[in-house]
Amino acid sequence: GLFHRRKSIETGGSVGLSGRTIVQKISSDGTEAIRIADSQKRSSSADFGSDGTIAHTIEGPSPQGEADTLDVCKVLVHRLNTQGGRWSEPVRPEGRESGIDCISTDGRQEMHIQVTRALSDQGIWRELRRKGKVEATTTIQSAADDLLQRAIEKSRGVPRGQLAHTVLIINAIDTAHYVFPAVNAEFRKRHGYAVSQLGFEEVWI
Repeated sequence: GLFHRRKSIETGGSVGLSGRTIVQKISSDGTEAIRIADSQKRSSSADFGSDGTIAHTIEGPSPQGEADTLDVCKVLVHRLNTQGGRWSEPVRPEGRESGIDCISTDGRQEMHIQVTRALSDQGIWRELRRKGKVEATTTIQSAADDLLQRAIEKSRGVPRGQLAHTVLIINAIDTAHYVFPAVNAEFRKRHGYAVSQLGFEEVWI
């Protein structure tokens, strides 16, 4: 783990979601570009400039609720299993809402997973529904701050004992600008300690 056992921040992305195409371009001048397209005709693109600014665009229909949640949980399970884990196919929990989106087991213990979107600004999603396209510019620091805020929001009101057995996934599949390694490195550097103190078992992006 980044800090100590079971208190870590990990970044993913090498495992593609079903129905999605992800393309990354890295140039010798330090610039980088990411393009993500899915079967729902939604696409996300981001261009990381040498000055540290990120121009990003989302096009297509706005994502609906938790439509991608199970797919995102599957990506995490696949990633863990490639590292030697034996986690089962994740499933939605039965019964009343408990703040847990997916459950997987390795035969000895259960993994409780909570998923939240990296971009929480409902104004942007409303604009996407209205116009079909959203364009904006941000910085590495601002994007890292967004990720911290999402983790804080998901920890509020949850008993510490429950958080200690919850793996949080910050889902960035529709927002390519959060996927850049530089953003994840900044998140770890600026906010790693703060996130570890929230109490989650693990945090994945």
